Amino acid sequence: MDTLPPLTPEFSRPLALGRLPRASVHQFEHSASAEDRAKLAELWDAQEVPKLSFSGTVEPLGKQGWALSGRVRCTVIQTCVVTLQPVATKIDQTIERQFLPDRGDTIDQDDPDDLIEPLCDVIDLGLIASEAVALLLPDYPRAADAALPEQAPFEEPERENPFAVLAQLKSDAEKPQ
Repeated sequence: MDTLPPLTPEFSRPLALGRLPRASVHQFEHSASAEDRAKLAELWDAQEVPKLSFSGTVEPLGKQGWALSGRVRCTVIQTCVVTLQPVATKIDQTIERQFLPDRGDTIDQDDPDDLIEPLCDVIDLGLIASEAVALLLPDYPRAADAALPEQAPFEEPERENPFAVLAQLKSDAEKPQ
């Protein structure tokens, strides 16, 4: 049986939590390379990603957990759905996450706003940043001055009453030929 190679995120910055000292705050600052940005543009169906950076801190939380606090800054050039012209979306967003040991009742998978994630040996800071940006990008980007063309209101064609049609067919059938 063939096994698939592990998937690598387009912007990957793994951080091994086991290597961090529990007595201090770890600061990080990452910028996406040109290759990373090209991969992200393809992933997000964008024309270009001129800038993406993620900075912040990871600090101990309780006896085993970790708290991430960061800020992602990104510019994405998308295509306007009306004019097909480039549209720049600028994102400047704070990101908060808590990584805690799984206690069974800690993590609610149905709550999209839940900031608690299961504790792993490695967290991928790049993946966290790119997921946050992907959720903030507009699904249908529009230029500020883009307007849809005026259309006449749709009018339903007048339909004949089906019973009148049947009565006419019956009447036609009863006529001598």
